[in-house]
Amino acid sequence: MEVKINSAIVTDNIINGVIGTYDFFINNLKKIDFDNNNIYIDNKRLTKEEKRTLYKKISIVDTNIDNIYYSLSIYNYMKMYILNKTLTVKDYRKKIIDSLKIVGLNNYENKIINELSSSEVKLVLLATALLSNPDIIVCNELFNFFDIKTRKKVIDIFNRLIDNYHKIIIICSNDSEFIYRYTKNLICFSKNKLLIQGDTNKLFEGNTLKLMNNSINIPKTILFTNLVRKKGIKLNYNKDIRDLIKDIYKKV
Repeated sequence: MEVKINSAIVTDNIINGVIGTYDFFINNLKKIDFDNNNIYIDNKRLTKEEKRTLYKKISIVDTNIDNIYYSLSIYNYMKMYILNKTLTVKDYRKKIIDSLKIVGLNNYENKIINELSSSEVKLVLLATALLSNPDIIVCNELFNFFDIKTRKKVIDIFNRLIDNYHKIIIICSNDSEFIYRYTKNLICFSKNKLLIQGDTNKLFEGNTLKLMNNSINIPKTILFTNLVRKKGIKLNYNKDIRDLIKDIYKKV
């Protein structure tokens, strides 16, 4: 499924990345007047009623939990989320526990939010976003504070959601190294306008100067490879520094 929100195009078969000045993009998805957006699904323009239905199937993973909830247990925080969002859940206790299990927080429901690590808070936010069984999951700097192991675990979760349930995953981040490594489709915003979009590899590797001129960071492996290529050495583009080193040994 391909969804076009205003001019930004995302699909359900890959992880989508968003980089640059994307705050307005996220804010548009949060607005009550969401139906003012121009939205297409598989090239079909949605009616106002269809857009309101889609709005209910979008879940945004926020950057943090508000301080007013820090004294609550995870279970009570997620229960309050269900009530505040008026979600239709038959057995909310089971739903909460199942959502926590998906993100690897087994037996965490009675832990107090204030006692969690920054990484655990992020996982709780992700588990909370899953409560509504959304079709579109939008992550705003979700991977901050994650170590490599946790990053890979969450990416694996996203890939399963894509492969098994055709969810649309959108990762918003200005960590260009991460976006380059883990996303396939990239949407770049500059000055609150769509700058360029398409295949992540092609955009980073073929539009370096344009992105840099619009204050978008370029992965270090690409900058290094471009520098070496100017000297007539045809290195391949590599996302892993170890693969880049191997390529250097072969060709230099």
